[in-house]
Amino acid sequence: RREEREKRKKRRRERKRRRKKRSGGKERRKSAKKRREKKQKEEEKKKKKEDNHPTKDEVEEITPKPKEEELKVEDVESETEDDTKKREEDGEEKAEEEKDEKKEEKEEEKKEEKPKIEEKEEEKERE
Repeated sequence: RREEREKRKKRRRERKRRRKKRSGGKERRKSAKKRREKKQKEEEKKKKKEDNHPTKDEVEEITPKPKEEELKVEDVESETEDDTKKREEDGEEKAEEEKDEKKEEKEEEKKEEKPKIEEKEEEKERE
């Protein structure tokens, strides 16, 4: 019985395979067409990327000369007095804020320590 079942299975598989081959002409053509189109699109993308990348000569033309870079550095150095004053004022304000924050933190710590000290004194009295 097993052998018969296996034979039937094999026959079915074989028939199915043959049917696919016969009717598959149209599908094969479609899939081949899709593959060709996909390859074409990929090639077009590669060409576009290559076109976007400039050649070495173009890169050299585009890059700024060292003279321009030196001018930029000088502009930064020739900062106006107003800018320096503003920076100094901002620094002073930040320093004041930090001092205030530190004072507040110390006060909070003292408030926390007071009850602890009182508790210790009470314990000593109890003993």
